[in-house]
Amino acid sequence: MSLDLQSLRKVKPVGQGYRAQCPACAEAGLDRSGQHLRIFPDGRWGCAVQPGDVDHRKRIWELAHGAPTKPTMPWRPMPPGKAPDWTRLMVRWESQTDESRLVDFAGKLGVSVESLHALGCAWAEEHRAFAFPMWDGNGKVIGVRLRDDKGAKWSVSGSKNGLFVPMGMEPQRPAWLVEGATDAAAGLSLGLYTIGRPAATGGEEHLHKLLGRQRAVIVADADKPGLDGARRLAAVLSCPTAILVLPAKDLRAFVLADGTKAMLDAMLRSVIWKRP
Repeated sequence: MSLDLQSLRKVKPVGQGYRAQCPACAEAGLDRSGQHLRIFPDGRWGCAVQPGDVDHRKRIWELAHGAPTKPTMPWRPMPPGKAPDWTRLMVRWESQTDESRLVDFAGKLGVSVESLHALGCAWAEEHRAFAFPMWDGNGKVIGVRLRDDKGAKWSVSGSKNGLFVPMGMEPQRPAWLVEGATDAAAGLSLGLYTIGRPAATGGEEHLHKLLGRQRAVIVADADKPGLDGARRLAAVLSCPTAILVLPAKDLRAFVLADGTKAMLDAMLRSVIWKRP
């Protein structure tokens, strides 16, 4: 079943395939930036936000089926010494990622596979690791963070530290700010609008641009670097902030210990908000 590119909006060639606005999401007022729909080189396609929803897929087909997709911009390696086209790289890896690998990874982390999809996670075969795109405050991918099966983390050469931002989700209030991609996945699994920082420090400028005046909960890891980093972030943001220290090492450990969104909401009610 092929989609008609002429029936789609915000079509952008990426790699050997395309990214476009999902027509089914657009009907509901979502995917304004045209990030949800992926069309792969072999003609396969799907919504990255609702990959398992059969009715959603049928609606996409009703709105945009037609002539076969014919990619026109093949992927080529970037010349040595130049930063990769990060978006193209991630789309290539995503097209090569078997869903069962992501399901297994989600199980090991204790998060939902939907949260990994939202963060754009893919398997990077040449690195033998899972890849997470890092975004700047203007919505541009500026690097890729890698994590292997043993938990080792590093970045693809040429990357700049950025944020782990859920794709295709309308911002919710408050935004929950955590450390790292897997903690962001843990927050998303609880139903929180969660953004990951590159570490206990970093990403302040990007968050300042991204959040604006939106309220933010800074989840601090229960150690000195985590607390110091949370205080520094609160000092530079121009939005109301609250620092929340969990009764666990970090948010993912909290989720693994059967922590719930209701528990977080209860803790948040006793936290003092700082006004800019």
